[in-house]
Amino acid sequence: MYRKEIWISILKFLGILKISIRIHEQYEIFISLSDEGTFFVRVEGYPLRFGMVFILAPFEIHRCFCNGNKKYDRYVVHFSEEYLKLLSTPNTDIITLFNSAPIVQQLENDTLFEIMARLTALDKSIETGFGGDCQKKLELLNFLLMIARITNASTFINSPAIKMESR
Repeated sequence: MYRKEIWISILKFLGILKISIRIHEQYEIFISLSDEGTFFVRVEGYPLRFGMVFILAPFEIHRCFCNGNKKYDRYVVHFSEEYLKLLSTPNTDIITLFNSAPIVQQLENDTLFEIMARLTALDKSIETGFGGDCQKKLELLNFLLMIARITNASTFINSPAIKMESR
């Protein structure tokens, strides 16, 4: 019997934006730690601001663009739907919440710093030794639950500032 792998990738970047179009098989949470650039989802463009969060469903077309190839800082988390299935219950339907993506929201500094602390702990958690892999999965589930609670209680940024030009 085939079993899907539960998959996660946490990346912290400080680098130059590449303007190539991106698409992934996994969900993506993109957290901007800079005020540089524009994040495009489909054909909608959003100016990046410190603390801006984008939640993208699988196969969502997106890209970043920064004038002059300036460096900017961000966290990017990719994860499989299997994690959302582990969290979802009849009372807390996290899969439907994340599937309402793309979701764009601006976080307050206190909330952003708490999320960054969880990401740092998750990134540094060790998968070696007995139970290490379980601990890493629990850290990710706690992070996703925190994002889901914030998202469920927040107002989304629905109006992008920029539209891509049709060619």
